[in-house]
Amino acid sequence: MIKRTSISWTIEGNTISVVPCKMEYNGATNGFALIGYHLDDHTFGYYPMNILPGVTVGSNQIDIDIDAMFREYQETNQQTVTFSVYDINNAIDRCFNAFSNYDIVGSEADSNEFTLNVAYLPFQETDILRILLSLGAAIRVHEPQIIKENLDNIYKQAITLLGES
Repeated sequence: MIKRTSISWTIEGNTISVVPCKMEYNGATNGFALIGYHLDDHTFGYYPMNILPGVTVGSNQIDIDIDAMFREYQETNQQTVTFSVYDINNAIDRCFNAFSNYDIVGSEADSNEFTLNVAYLPFQETDILRILLSLGAAIRVHEPQIIKENLDNIYKQAITLLGES
């Protein structure tokens, strides 16, 4: 991994510069992603490697302890989504596979139902929503309310679009 320097790329005329923190493999998507510290807004972000165009490695050394910054970020920004998953169309297996790169704590609520708590960081919320949507009717989100509201809005938009066609 490139240490103590930035990497950058340009998408639609905007240059994005980050300090690489770690590379992780996502078993659900069979791809790698970069977690990096965004220099402009001082936050961490998640960048799937398959969508990055050509990357430029910076020449200036950056004097920050990115590992310590990321640990602190994890400690102060970790969030948890709590949901039940039911064994509909092999959803429990699909769920554990999809969340394989997240910290999961759960319990069996019934013979065909698990209640799970999945820890995530703010930049992973889109991925959490995508996974929950992929499980469809086999899940019921308990908390946080913002995840429930986001899913409800997506479902309502889909129903509206289906009604227009």
